This record gives sequence, C-alpha cells and structure tokens, in this order.
Amino acid sequence: MSQFSHRFDACAGWLPVAIFKPFVGQVWEWGMASRISGLRRVLGRIAVSVGFALAIALAGCSGNHAPVSSGSGNGAGNGGAGTPPAGGGGGQNTPPPDGASVFMNIVPPGSNGNSAGGLGVQNQLPISYPPNFIDQATLYGDLSYAQSPLQAAPCNAPTSLAGHRAASNLACNYFKHEGLTPDVVVSTEVVTAPSGDSVKITRDGWGVPFISAKTRADAMYGVGYANGEDRLWLDDVLRRVGRGMVTAFLGAAPGISSFDANLAVTAGYSDQELNDMVTAAVNQLGPAGQLFFNDTQAFVQGLNAYIGTLTGPNIAKLPPEYATLALPDVPVPALAIQPFTVADVVGSAILIQSLFATGGGGEATNVQLLQKLDPSFGAGATQVSTAACKLWRDLRNADDPDSPVTIDSTTAQQSPARLDETCPQTVPAGNAIWDVGSYTPRSPLQVGNLDIPATLNGLPGLLKTLLPGLSSLFPGATQTTADVVVPFAPRTMAPHFVAAAMNPIQGLKQALRAAGVDVPDTASNWIAVNADQTKDGHPIAVMGPQTSYFVPELLWEFGVHSDDGTPGNPQLALDGRGIATAMLPYIEIGRGTNYAWSATSGEGDLVDTFVSEMCNTDGSPVAATTASGGFPAADGYLYDGQCHKFYERVDTWTAAPTVASLALGGSPVPQTVKRYILRTHYGPVVATATMGGRPVAISQERSTFYNEISTAIPFALASSHLINGPQSFQNIFNGVTGTFNWLYVDSQHIGYIQSGLFPQRSANVNPDLPTRGDGHYDWLGDTDYLAAHPGYFTGKGGLDPATDPTGQDPGAKTAYDSRLTIVPRGNILQTGAVDFDGYLAQAAHPQAIDPARGYIDSWNNRPAHGWWSADSNGSWGPTHRVAMLADRLAAFQASGQKFDFANMVNIMADAAFTDLRGQAVVPLLLQVMQATPDGAPALTGVEQKAVTLMQNWLTGAPDGVPNASDSSSWIGSPQASRLGAFRRATTPGASPRVYDQRAAVVLMDAWYPELVKTVLPQITAIDSCNPATGGAGTAAASSNDTGTAGGAADFGLSLQSCYDAPRAQGSAYQQGWFEPMVRVLKMALGTADHPYQALQCAGTTGGTLATCRTAVLTALNAALAKLGGFSQEANWDGTQLPTAQYGAPSSHTVEDADSIGFTDFSLLGVPNMPWENRPTFQQVVEVH
Repeated sequence: MSQFSHRFDACAGWLPVAIFKPFVGQVWEWGMASRISGLRRVLGRIAVSVGFALAIALAGCSGNHAPVSSGSGNGAGNGGAGTPPAGGGGGQNTPPPDGASVFMNIVPPGSNGNSAGGLGVQNQLPISYPPNFIDQATLYGDLSYAQSPLQAAPCNAPTSLAGHRAASNLACNYFKHEGLTPDVVVSTEVVTAPSGDSVKITRDGWGVPFISAKTRADAMYGVGYANGEDRLWLDDVLRRVGRGMVTAFLGAAPGISSFDANLAVTAGYSDQELNDMVTAAVNQLGPAGQLFFNDTQAFVQGLNAYIGTLTGPNIAKLPPEYATLALPDVPVPALAIQPFTVADVVGSAILIQSLFATGGGGEATNVQLLQKLDPSFGAGATQVSTAACKLWRDLRNADDPDSPVTIDSTTAQQSPARLDETCPQTVPAGNAIWDVGSYTPRSPLQVGNLDIPATLNGLPGLLKTLLPGLSSLFPGATQTTADVVVPFAPRTMAPHFVAAAMNPIQGLKQALRAAGVDVPDTASNWIAVNADQTKDGHPIAVMGPQTSYFVPELLWEFGVHSDDGTPGNPQLALDGRGIATAMLPYIEIGRGTNYAWSATSGEGDLVDTFVSEMCNTDGSPVAATTASGGFPAADGYLYDGQCHKFYERVDTWTAAPTVASLALGGSPVPQTVKRYILRTHYGPVVATATMGGRPVAISQERSTFYNEISTAIPFALASSHLINGPQSFQNIFNGVTGTFNWLYVDSQHIGYIQSGLFPQRSANVNPDLPTRGDGHYDWLGDTDYLAAHPGYFTGKGGLDPATDPTGQDPGAKTAYDSRLTIVPRGNILQTGAVDFDGYLAQAAHPQAIDPARGYIDSWNNRPAHGWWSADSNGSWGPTHRVAMLADRLAAFQASGQKFDFANMVNIMADAAFTDLRGQAVVPLLLQVMQATPDGAPALTGVEQKAVTLMQNWLTGAPDGVPNASDSSSWIGSPQASRLGAFRRATTPGASPRVYDQRAAVVLMDAWYPELVKTVLPQITAIDSCNPATGGAGTAAASSNDTGTAGGAADFGLSLQSCYDAPRAQGSAYQQGWFEPMVRVLKMALGTADHPYQALQCAGTTGGTLATCRTAVLTALNAALAKLGGFSQEANWDGTQLPTAQYGAPSSHTVEDADSIGFTDFSLLGVPNMPWENRPTFQQVVEVH
C-alpha cells in the first residue's frame, strides 16, 4: 500500500484504501496521441496514476480555486479597481487605478498549477481541468490566428476565457489586463498572519492571486500562502533541483543523474552552506540583507501555513503527484512533504543563477578546438598557429562588426577592453594550456544498488504490469523491462560514476533535455520605442522572459499590496504585479504603480577557468590524476607558493525508484548516490589534466558562486516605491549579479542596463583561454580581498566534518567561501544601490536611456559593439535572431508612421513566426543561384521553380502577392518587402493544422542540412550536426551516466549548435551555422564588408561564386530528391524527411514537430500549442 493512499481516504470519507490496489500500474497519460512518443514526457511522465478510482475521487473533491465566472470585459488600460473585494481583512488602502495606461500580460498555461480536481481517461486529454489550469494557453496559442494589421481600439482585454476570440484584429484579445487589483473578483479568502492581522487573497477570472495586507511582512506571508496553493508540488521539485539532489526525489536515471552530476560542479552546496550564505548576505548587506531574510522567512511561514491546512476535507487540495509518483510498497521519504525553509528558497534560486544568469566558462572548449586544429598546441605553447588561429577567430565571433546590437554606444568595456583578433596569436604568460588528450572531466556522482529490502518482494509483478505501459511512452523504459526477473533475485550493479560536462553549465541544460525538460540555452526578448515615436507620446514596450513551457508553469504570477513597509521605512510598502520563478518570494519581472520592467539573458562573461598544479600537503609527490573514491590522488593544489588543501565533501543519499526514474530507464531497485564535492578556493574542480606531465586541477570561478543571495536585493525593492525613473532603476538593477539585459519603461522614458558581476582580469591573460591558478593572475576582486584578509586560507579546505566525523583529517575543514565585497551607496534602503569592489563599475556596463535611434531591442544578442562575447558563446555573428525584431522596427519607423501598442504587438507576433534562415539566408541563396559566373549553366526548370517558391515565401504569400496580414503590407515600407518566411497557420480550427506556406517551409528544412554539408565543409570537418536538436557531435558539452563524456551536445567545437530548431521549447534560432553561412555567401557574391579569415563558401578549395553556386545547387537537388521532387509538392508535409530531421517519428508533420509542448511536472497534460518564438511571460505596456 502506498504511504499516501490513506490521505485520499479523508477526501470524501468513503473511498476505501483497498480500491487503489487493482488499479496500480495503469498509465494515466494526459496528452494527445501525437505527443506520447516524445521525450518531452518530462521526469518520467509523472502522469502515472493509481487509476480511475483516483480520478473519480479527485473529481469528487473540491479543487484549488473556486469556479471562474465570466466577466463583461475590462479595458486593456482602464485598470479600475473592478468589482470590490468581498469580506474583511487585508490592507485598508488600494493601489491607484491604471487610468488610460495599458498594462497587459500573458503566461500559459494557467495560473492554477494544482492538478487536484482534474478528471480523465488513459491516453486521452482530460475530460476536465481544474479552474484556471489551461485557460491562458488558449489565449497564448491563438496568436497564430491574429488578423493583421492589429488594432489598439476599441480594445478590452478579456477578464476570462469566455471573453476571448480565436481570430481577431484587436491586440488586447490575446492578453489579459495586468491590473494591480482584480477586474472581477471570483474568490476571496482571509488568512491570519503571525502578527494576528488578516491577509486577504482575492482571485480574478484568470485565477491570479492578489495579496493585500497592512504591513509588508504580512503581505509576504500571504504571498507564500498563495504560492503554496498554486505551486506546492513544483516548489518541492525545485528545492531538490537547486540542491542537485533530484535523484533523491525522483529516483536515479540517466538524465536525472547527469543533472545532479553537473550541478555538483556548478554549485553542489550543502544545507549548511545555503544557511551560511544567508547569514553572510545579512551581514554584508546590513538592513537590506535583513529585509531579504525577514521577507523570505515570512514567505516560508505562509507556505508552511498552507501545507498545514491540508488535512481533513482539505486533503483534496493536496497535489496528487505526491501519491502517483511513488511505487506501491517502495517508500520514498522525499515524497513526504517536509516544511520549507529559507535555505529551500536559496536552493531554488540557484537553478536560475546556474541556467540563465551566467556566461563564460568555455575556455576548455576553446583549447580542445585549437588542439584539434593544431595537435602541437599543448603545454608550453607560446603561440596559436596562423591556420588554427584564423578558423578559431572566425568561429568565435568575439566582436563581429556586423552583429546586431541593442544600443549603438561603444562606451561599455569589459576586462580586457578588447580581444586580440590578429593571427598568429601569442599566448600570454598568464594562460595555461594542458597536454593534448589529457583533459578528463570529473565524475562527481557515484550511483550503485543498495541491498534489496524485503518490502520490495512484490515489485516484480508490479513492474511486469507497469513497464510495458511505460515503454509506449518512454523508449528508456523498455531497457528496464528486460532486467526484471521473477522470482526477484537480488542483483548487484557495480557502482558507476557519472561524468560532468566539459562546460558544466551547458551540461546542466543537456541533462535536463535528456530527461525531457526542454530549456532554451538563452532566454527572452523585448522591444521598446521612445515617447516621440508613438501616437500617444508615451513609450511602449512589449517584453518578457522566454523560459520554455511547463505544467505547472515555472513562472508564477501574483499581485501584492501592503499599506505600509517596514518600521521607519514606509517607502518599502509593496505595490506590484508580475512573475516570480516558482518559489522565489519576489516579483522578478512585472510592474509597479507607474512603471514596468523585464529582462533577457545577457550572456556576459563572468565564469573563468583556472588551472592549478596538484600537490600533497605532506610533501609527497603526486604520481597520477586517477580518482580515489571520487577524488584525485592528490589532496591539494599549489597557490602562491604553498600547497593548500582541496575542500572535499561526500554527500550520500538514497534514490528510491519512482515512476519517473523507471520511465527514464532507471533501475527498479533503490540506489545509493554519493556526490563528491571537490573545490579549490577558485571554485568547483570540473576536470583534471596534465601540463608537461604534471597533474593539474581545473577549476571554474563563477563570480556569483557562494554568493547567490545578494542578487535578491533589487527584486526586494522593485515592487516598493523606491524606483522613480530610469536612472534609479539602473542604479538598483546594477545590483543584480547575474548577467541580464534589463528594460525599464514609464510614462516618459525607456531605460536599459546589462547587469552582471563582471570580473576585472589580469592584463596578462587572454580570457578565451584557461588562466594559471597560481595566485599571480587572479581577478582584481580576489586580489584585493585576499590582501585585506591575509588569514583567509586559515581553517579552510580539507575534508568537511560531515565527511570526516572521526577526525581523520585534523586540519582545516571548512569550505572556501565568497570573497566578494559589497559596498552600499549611502543608505541602501533609500538608494537601493551597491557597488562591487574589484569588479566592473556600473559606468562600464552597457546602458542607455531613450536611445537616439528611437527604439531598442534585445533577444540575447550583443548589447553593444566593443562588448565581446563570452568565450562560451559563438552566436553573436553576422546575423542573429534579434534581426527578426529589429528589421521590422526599422521598417515601420522608416514608413513614417507612429507606433501604438497594437502594431508593436504585431511586430513581435510576425517575428515570432519567422524562420530566420528564410529572412537572412534565403535571399543570398537566391542571389547565388541566379548569378551567372563564366561558364555556369542556366538554372533548370526545377531549380527555377524552387526560386519562385522561396521568393513567394519571402513575400509572405504563396502566389507572390502579399495580403493585408503580411509584414510587407501592413508595415507599408519598402524595407518590409521581404520580411516573410513565416512558419504559421492562420486558419483557426483547421484540422490538421497546416502552415500557410507549408511547401516552402518543408523545402527549407530539407535544404538546410544539405547546405551545411556543401557550403560549410570546414565546420563539418571539426563538428557534426544533428538537424533535429542542433546538437554538435563532440563531447564538448555533454555528459552521460556511464562515467565518460560523450553523446550529442548542444555546443561542440564550433562554439555554437548547427541549428536551434523550432521545437517544444518554443525558443529557436538563437544560434546556428546559418550565421557563418550568411557571410560566406556574401563573400562569394563580393558583398561582404568584413570577410572571414579562413571560412569560405564550399571550403578551402572553394570561395569563388562558381564553386559556391555549385554547392548551393547540389544541396538544393539533394533536398528535392528527399522530398520526391516537385511532382510530390502537394504532399510535402515533413513526413518525407528522415526521422532524425525532426527528432520525432516520421509520421510527424512539420507542424507537429514544431509545436510547443509543455514539460509536465503534473498529473494533467496540456495540449500542444502552435509554434511561437516569443516570451513565455509577456507584457504589453504603455504608461500614461
């Protein structure tokens, strides 16, 4: 009997526990049949239930929220207080109404993330969903059917799904009002805070909670309470994710174990370290640190208070995943809800800091590339040879003069200010190159079987029933089926190690994808225009984070108000609405009373690789780099002439099998997991190697490592009343230590700044290569701190007490902690601003207020010329996906028209359906094809037909005549004449859904892999391409669960993936080999302003227009052959392409392969949405 079965008995008072037994093992698959085979059945498709009895029980119990009532519609910007909240409690004041301002947003699938109350049958979509579970998914997905040109008036944003239409020419039809109070009050509850005062939580027609209280502390308590109602299950998952202990929660399986391994060398904090970080932040940030602690503690108290209500009849509100994930008679202690702590919040934040707030750390990949190009480039090398250097710099795109930029200013400067692009290139004295072939990624995770407990004797029969069903959903499950033997004979599995990736940050993302969790490499876009460019004389912004799609959604929306702030600080009262990332307590992106803000990932370089010679503290020689129990043979590293101890810790836990781990190919018996944490003071040791035969430890220093909390202060202040304009916003958000591009908009101005804790480096290093970790080439911040704290190393390093309870290592035992010095500017609770000693000053960051060009855009592109790309990023090349926004903004501006929020939405929407290869590459391909170099044969009839098809795709019309919905028509500017290349179906309700210009889309998909082969052979010689995922075929960024690096990776030696394809995560075209394709085609045409040093069309023996044309036509004819030629054009739907093309069964059409799929952390699956390349949470703002 499952340990959770009895909890549901209390739901209605009549359901006997025994009724669950006959249904155990049935797979309750929520989702369309076309989705079943995909690996996006995340974390083992935890939609495995105890059967229909549970469905009936849940349906018979109350859900999370009251039923939604439809409203009469509310103006997109009239924002009045709406229907007054019922009942007492909460704050006595209300935020000011929005008046004529426009505040709208959208975040699919729905505000309610608790699947309790759903009802469904196996292999079909649910019969019913809980209220507000998927309503915003409809709003979001229907943007495909919006009728251009969109209009701003008369426009009333729907107050519930009942007020929405699939096809409309009104921009506000596709968003909801983002008011500070609910437009229509659907439910009200009053809870009592620890202060004894009441906190009111009201919900609108979309289920969004609005928390109102007298004091800030009480409001934060209410935020935690409401968060528990909407995201309890996801909170529980994320606190394990941030700790790198997902295996303890979901069981051991390859994707899950790989994630834990990579986080071990990215963060890998213990609970003690998480608590120490909180204490350090409070001490360093003074009153601001105490504010964070008080807020977070109140939030946690509210969350735990909600958990405390889940008894008696309220047990129906318990997320059913707690019961359905566990296997019967297999206790999973982690699945019992434990009270949340402040450390859990910090653990959740680490996920964001690790995945989206970093850049850099790619030095090892650069070395591996150079060693492949020049096998003599090893230890002691003083120069990068000319040939290797030229191709390296071409691929690096460090400061490409043609790359699109967010601002035109060139005043921003990193450290160093410029990178050397000349060849050959000298290796500075401060860089360290290891011996060729010696680099070995660490394997920090060990997984092995426990003794089989007696309680598992009944497991074989269960598995025989369960696994065949799982195998239809997960290919990995079939491997486990063969392992089940009846009678259940005790089996042992030799403990095996799980390797980290060469770039652990990329390894984290790769591991998540291996487990079915689609996450983009970089995230988010925004556009904004100055006040003088708009019809109403106020700036307009369309903006949001692009973070893939989850059920429940990782981004949680709420509104919060408090009458007062903290004692003596009334300006810290809360008035805001926006999103937090799951269980983080603050609005990270959203709005205040008269302004709004958003962000994109900045990708600035704040991670460097340091190489330190190993040593033994007893003076004995280091004989080898082989691991000894997860650690290298040496116990220390040389720094400043002394042998300092590594910090070592072994964390041990049990990973019990769950439905998730079995579905992903994990063992059916419990596993012991051991995590070997190894650090120098620079940070985690990610690999070992040799230099001249001498063993070295390779560490990564991330500026935000062990300092994950100070970044919270800007968010603690963002929803208060401290921000009063773009300059104050820049001052406050400069305090965000992660690398992000922040956009601010109010009634008069737009403002921008890129945040990041960017190091000031030694003048004697090339930041693209590893640095010697011997104390002579450290970051300035480290140098200053260690000079001021000469006893820093005393008492640090060695075996952690938790690992060494008997005191075998009597010396130093504590971890190497942060060396960051934070300097508040004045009274931090009044200014909100800080500086970081020894790091890049705010004045050196990219920033602007009301840029001279009149508009601003960002889609994870280069912020400004002169701001070189991080060594891990080769995607800031001669084109970039931001051009899909920028070209339309420029074209509209050139038309002489003024912007309103509707045409800004229209620009975003057109870009969201554009194939960047079509916009940027196809025009050049057509020029090359139609060129007539000496002796070149004329195009054949088939080739000319392809030209016509693709030309029509560029105009946005199958017959070549644009209609009113195409960019070229509604923008009305010659610059918009070729802004088509859409992957979009505009007919609502069509089944099956078919792209308007499907034949052109399919031809592009068939043509591109062939172009990669014929046009870019110099890249394919060093990297391979998976057209379905864009992954490179090297081991540069991958890891697996066998103890060795390998398998498909997202980043290979080419420094970017070959194709960031449209797929389940939505985000696409961030990178791809179409970027160098643009320049080599221009070089062949003679139109390149900045030719490459080595790359050229058709390779080293090509480069001429004739050879390039041959390569292009060869690729085209190979593509047409795959499709069966033009005689089959009417049947081109993508199924003709190889299975690997779309990473899906060949029965999948291009529309199915592109479609957005939700990563399921929930019992209830959500239907796929049409593909859109846009933010997950998106705001439309015009403040009056």
